[in-house]
Amino acid sequence: MQLISRCRSFGVAALVFAASFTHARAQSTEVSAGTRGGLYVDSDHTTIITSATEATARFDQRWQVGARYLADVVSSASIDVVTQGSVTFDDLRHDFGGSAGYRDDDGTSILGSYSRSTENDWQSNNVALSGGVDLLERNLSLSLSLAFQDNTITRSDTFGFERKLQSYLGNAAASYTLSPRDLLYVALAVSYNDGFQASPYRYITVQQLGYAENLPDQRTRVALVGRYHRDLGKNTSLRTHLRLYTDTYGIASLTGGAELAYERDAFDVMAMARGYAQTSASFYRGSYGSQQRYMTLDKELSTFWDVFVGGAVGWTFSEVSPLSRVRLEARVMANYFHFIDFVRLRERYGLTVTLGISGDL
Repeated sequence: MQLISRCRSFGVAALVFAASFTHARAQSTEVSAGTRGGLYVDSDHTTIITSATEATARFDQRWQVGARYLADVVSSASIDVVTQGSVTFDDLRHDFGGSAGYRDDDGTSILGSYSRSTENDWQSNNVALSGGVDLLERNLSLSLSLAFQDNTITRSDTFGFERKLQSYLGNAAASYTLSPRDLLYVALAVSYNDGFQASPYRYITVQQLGYAENLPDQRTRVALVGRYHRDLGKNTSLRTHLRLYTDTYGIASLTGGAELAYERDAFDVMAMARGYAQTSASFYRGSYGSQQRYMTLDKELSTFWDVFVGGAVGWTFSEVSPLSRVRLEARVMANYFHFIDFVRLRERYGLTVTLGISGDL
């Protein structure tokens, strides 16, 4: 009941924030705002309730400022929590941020943002800067983004435990209109993590002795992403994507998926499917017979594959006084995970339901 009541309070706050922001705009300013709520449940005894609100104001169709707030209420009795010596785990995460940017009539843009996230044993400060330009009569779009994250990890109810993790991220992307019906997008994402990357609660038993999980302090990740969108005609389009990934932990992964969308007038519907498979980290073992330099029982570093399937529907209404546009969305996504060498949990399945409303004044 406490979990539900917290979520309701955040949902009401989100609606009030969106409404007040919208009505506070100046006459020459375009304002859009929205709120959404989501529920995630899975077979590993985890429930997450999410409430999020965001608003953006545009001045003279070039300058813009934005703000957002998100709250996650987590309750879990998963195998990870039980393994770490606790029966259940409850946490509340706050994430808020702001952004400001500029975009001219030729498609040149720049956007800066800051966000802060806090939870029971994790605090994070994030800054990002991105820019883009349109070329070849706007058939080619190039973009570049850089970000920095400063994280502080603590251990609940443990005085004096504090670790740092810093992350540096970069993304370069290009999209090209191959024809009036075809769009191609490619991106290269690179990140470098330096600091504490283990769980402060996870211990590994080796010959009846307990050792804290230990991971390499440095980790470099590289991902190559490709997307291809095709207009099939009759208000229908197909969107596909493929992602290749590797890192210095020894993990390699492949992601592929597709979305089939139908859009007509105020109504749109979409069906989607995505598959993912990865190898384990080079130091991962289902169990350890002796103490090693690096040891983990994190299932996210094991060999596994997963499948997501779902759909979404949306309705857009024009001239709903005092708004010029109102959009309603509903999304349902089911997932299945199969862990190859994580002996504590072989499979997990879950469901995510999301409802959202947004509008323009």
